[in-house]
Amino acid sequence: MKILIPPGACPTATGTIATTSSNPLYGSYGWTRTFKNGDTKPHFGVDAVGEVGDDVYAVYDGIVGSVGPVSGLGKNNVRVLSTINGIRYNVDYGHLSKALVTKDDTVYAGKTIIGLMGTDEIPAGNTPHVHIAVWRDVNGKYGYVQPSWHSPYRVPIDFFGNPINRRYW
Repeated sequence: MKILIPPGACPTATGTIATTSSNPLYGSYGWTRTFKNGDTKPHFGVDAVGEVGDDVYAVYDGIVGSVGPVSGLGKNNVRVLSTINGIRYNVDYGHLSKALVTKDDTVYAGKTIIGLMGTDEIPAGNTPHVHIAVWRDVNGKYGYVQPSWHSPYRVPIDFFGNPINRRYW
């Protein structure tokens, strides 16, 4: 059975996904990171661009589980514990210049400002963005899903880009 993630709120004013001159899919979810030798690797999240200091909103309702450093996501990563379809997920907000919530705060999708856009641990030359990762523990490993506000189908999709049937919502 596929896990279905209902539509969430957009994390930034525009919801525009990060691109680079050499990779228009840079900030998209999936097999979007390409190296000079042609190898690709997965990007387990979505990067929504903005300006340093822009507001970053909660994508799903939940309780802040932690605020602090996470390797690759910066020193102000915010992790929100959200129950979606009866299953507990972690929603990480990375690369923030400042967190505006604290552990155990309640946040609301599209209403609570999680933090401010930043560039912490973003590779040089890339635009400021917030990295949103929705995941849960699956047998001791990370089980990532794509936030549906980013889906080109306007419905949740699995890691391989397949639309997930709405009838399960």
